Amino acid sequence: MKIEHKFMEEGQLVAVLDGEKNGGSDHPGREDSNKESPNKEDLNKKDPGKVRRNFSEASGKALDRIWKTSWVKEGISPDVEKRASEAVEAVSELRNITDKILIVSGGATARAIAAVLKATYYERTSVSAGNKGKCLMAGNSLSTSEYKKILDELQGKKFGMIAISCENEPVEEIAACATAEKLIRDRHGAEELDQRITVITGKRGRYLPEMASRGAASLRMLPDDIYDANFAGSDGFLIPLAAAGVDVTEFLSGFKSMLASTIWDLDGDSYGIRMAELAVEGGNEDIIFWQEEMSETAEWLCSLHRRAGVDSRTVYAPGESMYLRESAFQTHIFCADEDVDIMTPVFPGASREGTLSMLAAEKQEELFVGTGNKSERMRFTTENCKAYSMGEAMAFFQLSNEITMDILENEEAERRS
Repeated sequence: MKIEHKFMEEGQLVAVLDGEKNGGSDHPGREDSNKESPNKEDLNKKDPGKVRRNFSEASGKALDRIWKTSWVKEGISPDVEKRASEAVEAVSELRNITDKILIVSGGATARAIAAVLKATYYERTSVSAGNKGKCLMAGNSLSTSEYKKILDELQGKKFGMIAISCENEPVEEIAACATAEKLIRDRHGAEELDQRITVITGKRGRYLPEMASRGAASLRMLPDDIYDANFAGSDGFLIPLAAAGVDVTEFLSGFKSMLASTIWDLDGDSYGIRMAELAVEGGNEDIIFWQEEMSETAEWLCSLHRRAGVDSRTVYAPGESMYLRESAFQTHIFCADEDVDIMTPVFPGASREGTLSMLAAEKQEELFVGTGNKSERMRFTTENCKAYSMGEAMAFFQLSNEITMDILENEEAERRS
């Protein structure tokens, strides 16, 4: 994944980082990780230069702590093939006995799963036509219209459910679980519930463990340190991906490559630091995406940053570009090589290459580098929308957000002390 950071006041690109597929790092922490933590008096003055320097020091300590978490340890483990095969095996029977699988989850967990499924749609369906429409998602809404669409999809179908919660389940997720359980019980019988329903949860879950305890589902437990915000890449995350036909081996390979990249020894933490600064400053962020495949990735990232305290929103360019906020930090997300393309006729403003993808690329470049764009901004360009590239992207954004949250939590703890 290519990463670019632009400050208009400096008039140049100040950082260009390329996450290399074979890049490696023995330790993702920075060399300055043993320096003192942020000085609260400097932070309270909100001097941008001092805040940035202090947060850069704090980032090294954050990486030291994050390095010990289960999702990072699993992510950099050499057992990529083993983890992938276990995920595929976990859903093999469920895929065989069902026409449809309902994936129920909420919040950032749902967004993370949807991000990968949306981006890899053409890759998954080109491998097997059976992957097309195999999985449906629910649990993030109480919309009767959405429920009706899902029920129509399940009409007359053999189906099962994978339900996931990293924390105490909200009512919208419970509603979807209860509805699906009743449908499965009525259609397939109570004796098949634990064959057709898998719940993935941790010690903070309530409703899903209760389902398993009364024999309504098989249970898979998450590590205690897995939350909504760091769920991507965990073993529990791989199961719904495998159910949908994602190449889990490729996803994990990309995920591992990014975590092990040498950029974390340099300035790969700059995005996480910048989000922490925005949270302290009460700043804004516009997350700009140009392709439908990247829409859920943008929404997932937006949900993470809002939780951190940044006023983030997504912008679907070019149609919504007119609504960009002048004061907002811009996050640009772009896929360099989409799985499909369309030849276009000649028309005013058309790309000389004659394709829709090149036109989008040209307009995206204009917005990012244009002198009329006064906002500080970063651009993240994936090589394509396949599983490997999405593994890289998910690892980068999740680790960056963990840096943000660790800085903010420790700054708040120091302020209170």
